[in-house]
Amino acid sequence: MQRARRPLVSFRATALAAPIDDPGPDHPQEQREL
Repeated sequence: MQRARRPLVSFRATALAAPIDDPGPDHPQEQREL
């Protein structure tokens, strides 16, 4: 949804929002971003 509109932001959020908590794709990061 949101990651589809801004994949770059989601990618960055993946490394910034959850550097120690990255299960795989940018799913949990997306929730933290909201």
